[in-house]
Amino acid sequence: MWTENTGFDVTATFMGVTTPIDSLYGAIHSRGWEVTKVKPTSGGYEAEAKNPVNGQKVKKVGATPETAVAAVLMAVTRLDFIRTRQSAWSKTWTDQLAEVAQAYAKAPIYDPKAVSAWQELAHDSKRRVETLADQLQIEIVDNPTPYDGPDDLFKDIKKGHLFVSRSNAIHPVWSPEQVVDFRIVHQVLGHAAAGSDFGWHGENQACAQHLPLLSPTAQKALFTECIGRTAFVTYQPGVPSDQKIAFLDDVFSEEAQAEGNGPGHDGVHPSQALAPVELPQAKTAAVLDPNAGWESGYAPVERGDVPESGAAYTDWGDPLGWDRANADGVTAKDMVHRLNSGWEHITRPDGTPNREMMKKAIVNAFAVVLLSPQKNLKWNAIHYQHLADTAHLTDDPHEYHRVLEQNRVAWNAARKIPVNAHKVYYEAERDYARYLQTKHPEWNHDQCLARAEQFVRILLEDEKRKVAAELAAKEANVPDEKKTTISQIEIKAGQKVKQHLEAIINPSFDPATDYGTQEAFRFGAKQVHPPGQVSLQSEDVDPTVTDLFNGDVNPEDMGAYSAWLGDHLKALAAISKRSDELLDAALRDIHDHDAAGHHFRAAVLNMGLYGVGPKVCSFAWLLLQPMRSQLATIDSHIMDVLGYEPEEMNNRDYFRMERELQARRDASGYSHVPLGGLQWAMWDYKRSGPDSHQDHSALRVLNPLDHNLIDWNARANAPKGKKWKTSAPPWWKATDPAAEEVAQHFNDTLGLSHPRHEYPFRETPIYAPVTAASEPHDELHIAWGVPANIRNQIANWLVTMEWPEGTEFEDPDDYHITALYATRGWSDPEVHAWAKAYKTTGVPFEAVDVREFGDGDEKAIVIYLKSPQAKEQAERLMDLADDKGLEVSRHDGYKAHVTVAYGPGKPKGAHIDLKFRGSDLLVSKPRPRRDEDGDNLEAFARVAALGDPAPAFSHEDGTDDVGAPGMTIMQLLREYYPLTTEELWALPGLSVSKTR
Repeated sequence: MWTENTGFDVTATFMGVTTPIDSLYGAIHSRGWEVTKVKPTSGGYEAEAKNPVNGQKVKKVGATPETAVAAVLMAVTRLDFIRTRQSAWSKTWTDQLAEVAQAYAKAPIYDPKAVSAWQELAHDSKRRVETLADQLQIEIVDNPTPYDGPDDLFKDIKKGHLFVSRSNAIHPVWSPEQVVDFRIVHQVLGHAAAGSDFGWHGENQACAQHLPLLSPTAQKALFTECIGRTAFVTYQPGVPSDQKIAFLDDVFSEEAQAEGNGPGHDGVHPSQALAPVELPQAKTAAVLDPNAGWESGYAPVERGDVPESGAAYTDWGDPLGWDRANADGVTAKDMVHRLNSGWEHITRPDGTPNREMMKKAIVNAFAVVLLSPQKNLKWNAIHYQHLADTAHLTDDPHEYHRVLEQNRVAWNAARKIPVNAHKVYYEAERDYARYLQTKHPEWNHDQCLARAEQFVRILLEDEKRKVAAELAAKEANVPDEKKTTISQIEIKAGQKVKQHLEAIINPSFDPATDYGTQEAFRFGAKQVHPPGQVSLQSEDVDPTVTDLFNGDVNPEDMGAYSAWLGDHLKALAAISKRSDELLDAALRDIHDHDAAGHHFRAAVLNMGLYGVGPKVCSFAWLLLQPMRSQLATIDSHIMDVLGYEPEEMNNRDYFRMERELQARRDASGYSHVPLGGLQWAMWDYKRSGPDSHQDHSALRVLNPLDHNLIDWNARANAPKGKKWKTSAPPWWKATDPAAEEVAQHFNDTLGLSHPRHEYPFRETPIYAPVTAASEPHDELHIAWGVPANIRNQIANWLVTMEWPEGTEFEDPDDYHITALYATRGWSDPEVHAWAKAYKTTGVPFEAVDVREFGDGDEKAIVIYLKSPQAKEQAERLMDLADDKGLEVSRHDGYKAHVTVAYGPGKPKGAHIDLKFRGSDLLVSKPRPRRDEDGDNLEAFARVAALGDPAPAFSHEDGTDDVGAPGMTIMQLLREYYPLTTEELWALPGLSVSKTR
């Protein structure tokens, strides 16, 4: 029996079941939309939501506010279906609850004829998990309920992560591993793709998304497994239900399947699984790259009395050759400068910016990077140049494939190489086309051939991806020059495709008796001809094609066109689709951030683009701003230079390694060199040898030098296969202490507050936290900021409580969590430099309770927080301040809290649930918390006044209302406008007579 978490049923609202409107709001907001209006209309209510990313709006009406908002949620969910380009079934069984439940009740517990359908569903799930694992970090845990509800699940998947439970994985047919595989697929491609909960309606929505991915046979198993069993436990709650292996043909008939599937449906190949990680996100606050503005502070290493120490640039004669010319009169700086295209200054004849050419430059930069893995620079340049005039014009990866294939045909033909030499499956592909014609007589020869070619292309890319992944693990420590090339990978994958096609055409199973005959997934069947079956042979096979290459030969050595990976083309398509946003981020970085690249990288990573991580962003920015980029491309070469193995890379520690490289740069005397340029010079030194600078002009994002004009063989003999841990030059080893100190500081701060799979972003500080001073002076106050959504949540909670008379509330914009307070230090520049260097980002906090500090009528009312990380880091910060002679206020031990009010005491039953991460540490300017007249209380006076007795207020249509006795402003407004505090006060046309 497998289990799922339970959550609220969105569509229950339409059945007369009350769904909390806050839950409906949360579901809409989790999809990246904002509810902008809920207002009475003639005969009911109208609700409106807006997508802040693209401005799209949805309006729906209902008899009550709940039904209107629920209708908006359903519309937003349908739009998400369109966005994901997955064809969800329109047919569901939501109105047949009793019928489906009764069918499940009378079905046998175990029907042997149905077993193969469950086996096929398990096989399909396993294959899809292999694809999803490239898009999500999947963690298998023992906790039976790793998420608090469906919203938490959706948010985690959108961030590229998934927890899945192995608990309660006993099943009549599946192994525990197969149960986990199915859970992964159904949660990601069912519930998350549909945005649905785990109730009856939600399960129907999830299956409507999952069913079209499967063969008709596997669909029968999914229907019983999910819809059938959910109907039974919903219709007869509390009645024990057996896990059944049987078909429910009475309700899931062939006619019902045909209505959803369409003619000739055989499922969607598992390699095409796409996790919903690109849902539009409501950006409540910008994020900053954790290394933006970070400086190592290291001076060049002094030679001293140690013979092999000293700074590389000054004491070792500039070994990287940044400013020192080699025998050909060329410096590393010269080579980097050749990449400069000046794309950001391109204008039209009328002098206006030429955005189309600029977008071409942006997309081309990513094309260079995304096409680079598992091939040498020559073929990287060739593939890039063949797509350079296409990639920015379309976001269709199949068009990229067509262009490259067209160039491959021309390239091979010009060299007297058979155009299909790379297709070891060529004959089998033609046989498969003829096989399709026997199965579908209504298709003509060209249609069958097109279907076969399409299927083989998908199958080939899937096999290339799998072979590449297997080889990457085996060859992690193999020198690049000895690794299997992408062309050899393509040949190995082609051989597997040939075997698969032959197994489909000549299966060893008997279709008359065996269930689960889905053609596309009958891989691994023995290649045996059943009695009386004749192998289909093509009449147009080129005999010179078959087996020209094999897995032990590199086609490139014979002059053949190099291969590519389809996943890289899909990633490039995602970039092309967002080229306008990427261009805006790039221009803002250039104009507002000195073109360092941190703003650009944060913006790109925040988009969650398929196949794009910090390394891809950093390399792309280096191509766009070669002389100004302060980002490092931490690839296998640079990881080796830093002393790491490839398997040690993760999203969090990428930024640590970048800091280490910057610290080593500064300590070696190259602080005047942009980090991107330094890394490029290091590439040359390590890959090509000292004083050998490879020309990369063929990779320029606009007007690249023709690849035929580059001497790709003019490279020095660099040491092969040696690790820098043991063979690094002395001038580099001298920088070890700087790198080690930086790494330790990172591990003690960001490393403690972020898991390995997370980018350690920090929110943009939009305010300076207040201090506790009554007059401006020299006090030093360092605090973590509270995110905007949490500040708003606290403000909304405040007005729901009954506060004692005389309570004064803090301005929500001033909510903060003090880390350090000292009576002096703010005016000392050195203190600011020290505080800036001490960075902690994303420290987790959890509310424990509401407490009172102090005596009398001026108690501080605080939300007391639990955070071992904050306590540890605050105490370390205070120790460092003590060492600098600052007078730190420690009271009776560090206690993390947010002060929300001052007054006689806290309200009865005060409790609030909060879990969040603080912003980066902020240093506030000394200023009074309040002045004598109290003018600066205006911001929170508006919030506080919401708890006062309700006055008269007027609607947009001119009608007036007076609050009922004892009703507060907040209570009255929420009857008409179920919005947040800030949204209520921002409503146009609402005139409120406040009581203070």
